Amino acid sequence: MFCRNCGKELTGSPEICPGCGARPMRGNSFCSNCGAPTTPLTEMCVKCGVRVVGRVEAGLREMSWFRRHLNWTALLALVLAIAASFVAAFAVGFAMGYADPYVSDEALEGAGYVVGALATLAVLAPSWGWVLRRKNRSLWWLLLALFVPLGWIAMFVLENRSG
Repeated sequence: MFCRNCGKELTGSPEICPGCGARPMRGNSFCSNCGAPTTPLTEMCVKCGVRVVGRVEAGLREMSWFRRHLNWTALLALVLAIAASFVAAFAVGFAMGYADPYVSDEALEGAGYVVGALATLAVLAPSWGWVLRRKNRSLWWLLLALFVPLGWIAMFVLENRSG
């Protein structure tokens, strides 16, 4: 094994390279298999043929679609929340109308609004909270996004600070 930072041959698998003091697998200047020089854009060592993708590039490839596209995840959650509110409101209205056919339209409408709002919160709060945590933002932003008129736009404008 060779240090990817300085190219020094290592015995075993040490945490720190004795040659440069860095973590051996963190660099991208040398092949970890043969010690041949590489560039940050190199995917395969030309000397030994071993795949030498850097940690950042490999991490992006292994990341799920939802982690790579946080704004689209938030938008998808919004669409699902709206659909859930319609389904929940319809189900409550249908159940109340079926149980008592003499229930007033205002009562059905009011129950539908309440259940629809609760269904929306049940979908948006955890999903947008997850997106905010991935952006390294406080969950206080969730209050802005859910309870301030047009505050949900903040979800899409916030820059991702997750390094």
